[in-house]
Amino acid sequence: MKTSSPYSHPTEVMEGLPIGWCDGHVVRVKHLGWTFLFALMFATACGGSPPSQQTFYFVEIPEDPELLALEEQITLLEAEVSALPPGDTVRAERLLALAEAQELLIFARSEASSVSGADYSPVIATYQRLLDEHPGAPQIPRALIDSGALLVEAGQGVVGRSRLIRVYEEYPDSPLQPTACVLLADDAFAHEKISETQTYLECAVQSVDPVDVEYAHYMWAWVQLNQGDYRAALDAFGQVRVIGVSPDLIATAEQDSLVAYLLMEGGAERAISDFGGRPDLLSLLLATYAEHSADGFDTLASYLVEHFPGDERLSDWCNAISLFDSLRSRS
Repeated sequence: MKTSSPYSHPTEVMEGLPIGWCDGHVVRVKHLGWTFLFALMFATACGGSPPSQQTFYFVEIPEDPELLALEEQITLLEAEVSALPPGDTVRAERLLALAEAQELLIFARSEASSVSGADYSPVIATYQRLLDEHPGAPQIPRALIDSGALLVEAGQGVVGRSRLIRVYEEYPDSPLQPTACVLLADDAFAHEKISETQTYLECAVQSVDPVDVEYAHYMWAWVQLNQGDYRAALDAFGQVRVIGVSPDLIATAEQDSLVAYLLMEGGAERAISDFGGRPDLLSLLLATYAEHSADGFDTLASYLVEHFPGDERLSDWCNAISLFDSLRSRS
């Protein structure tokens, strides 16, 4: 701990970001130069006395080397952009790199501080410079997609979608067009525009990026679920497992597919065919079948008890069978 008068300059006594502590509240100071005015504002906000009578404490917080490297990269890119003339192709490249570095830095700082609702307006502004100053540059599709996604996240859906639609309509030969389609499909599905969702997903599956294709199949599964085509939904969920890029999405697809097994005719048999070696998933499905008194419970229960007699969940399965039989005998 180091103590500093609010009149002094804390950069003389510390290397990291300062923290002000007042009445049990911690305030991280964005700039190392703590002026008298800021000290007055801080003391007033904390309900304390004027700076001349207030004691402030600081602790040293070492900066993450990766964040420092990003800051240095941003500084260098800003200098390069300023030195290059408008219309220069290298300048367009540097503007794109600058926006991407800014986005990484803001995201990293947001994650480190656990603060929700990070402000990406500086990034959007840099993308806008690229769009305004280099309208014919090959970096435009990427700028439209990234800024469009950020705008949609920031609640400016109309403007954000218009940028994504531009990529879809004006850049049909760009390898980035399917990426725009993934984002457009996601947005359309969120607004229950199923027909639009299908149109964009047909484009999205053409992506050269397996992450896009994997997510497109996941979304297609949900479109089929909403339309009552449970077999098609299971086929699409299965494609997510086949592509196998994102473990988190695979796990989510497996969990979501349980709905389709429950609702389709012969779902228990299909589940055993798809996940015969996965007692964890079949056990979850068994509980779902029991909850809804669905046909197929007996098939699943018999399979689990017969094929996994040493499983730690065996007693749970047996109890579920007894309860299910009891409920069935009463009905």
